Amino acid sequence: MHFGHSGTERSRIDAARMLKRRLAQAGIVGSYSLHSFRASGLTRFLEEGGTLEGAQNIADHADSRTTKLYDRRQQVVLREDVERIR
Repeated sequence: MHFGHSGTERSRIDAARMLKRRLAQAGIVGSYSLHSFRASGLTRFLEEGGTLEGAQNIADHADSRTTKLYDRRQQVVLREDVERIR
């Protein structure tokens, strides 16, 4: 099921409700959205050597600048960085 820009508003609402139900069933607490999972998937793809162009194709983005917004590789906090703060 595709929930991109070509989907209807209703399908996006249904998908968001499904996500909330699944998170509750799994006992996962927190604030998550379909975009957070999309960002995780695209970031993982890039971490494993995928190209930005490949990620753009997977995400069905017309502009690579949009795809870059989902790239969370620079947000990773290393344990060594946290240890240094102490």
